[in-house]
Amino acid sequence: KLDVSCHVLIPEHTPEMKRKAMLSLGAHLHPVPFDTWWKAIEKRQYPVDLLPGHFIHPASESSVIAGNGTIGLEIIEDLGINNVGAVIMPYGGGGLSCGVGTVIRDMGAKDALCYAVEAETAAPLKASFDVGRATSCDYTPSFVDGMGGKCVLPEMFDLARRVLEDSIVVSVREIADAARFLVEKCKVVAEGAGAAPLAAAFSGRVRGVVERLSVSYRVGILTRK
Repeated sequence: KLDVSCHVLIPEHTPEMKRKAMLSLGAHLHPVPFDTWWKAIEKRQYPVDLLPGHFIHPASESSVIAGNGTIGLEIIEDLGINNVGAVIMPYGGGGLSCGVGTVIRDMGAKDALCYAVEAETAAPLKASFDVGRATSCDYTPSFVDGMGGKCVLPEMFDLARRVLEDSIVVSVREIADAARFLVEKCKVVAEGAGAAPLAAAFSGRVRGVVERLSVSYRVGILTRK
């Protein structure tokens, strides 16, 4: 609408469905190997001669975090501030989980437990929580392409540690089973990252007294009795 060009750096394995969605909005796509893509995320830059324009970070940009935080507002508005038992969110760069977690905590839902969920094939946040600092981990590509990376961004670690209770690591099989459940029982087709919070909830590793599970795309919400 503003006639401003948008160039998006994407990993080469980005699914066609996501590519078509971005193209339909007028984006210019620039597929690169995953290592090149992740390096741009770590360095917060990409050669301007290869990708023109102002670089907007997909995770640690303050406006991106704030935009993701509006999901937390919707959760509180829909369920009531005293009914949120736990919120489970996929962790990739941290923008989604930290944004939602910040709003949940700052709005006064102090008893709500906010969790990240990671696939066992890429779980740097869990490794970082274990050692008390931002660190890296082994990364294995899988169909769960919407979350996970090689490391925790240093600028995101302190915020993640403040607003997230823990990171729940689930297997690719558990995520696949959760995705199948969403299709069969809820008539919802979700990508791997979208099904991961449900997999975490089903794993039994979420603390807190809960009665029922409300599932929305990419975020699982456990509500109190």
